[in-house]
Amino acid sequence: MTKTLIDTRKENADILIEYANGGSYTIKNQKNVCISGRGVKEVYENGYLEVTSAKLESLKKTYTVECNF
Repeated sequence: MTKTLIDTRKENADILIEYANGGSYTIKNQKNVCISGRGVKEVYENGYLEVTSAKLESLKKTYTVECNF
């Protein structure tokens, strides 16, 4: 199977957006980036985090973020 450009971008991203939850987002931290503070709503057992849209926008300024859907 050939890797597409999108597959490569997802693989190299610091953070993947897994779900859009109507004003918040469930993200996967792929590169062990320090994500904490205001805007982190919940940390799930599988390592995913739920963050506000404002928090996600601030993360986008520093890290590579891609959608996984």
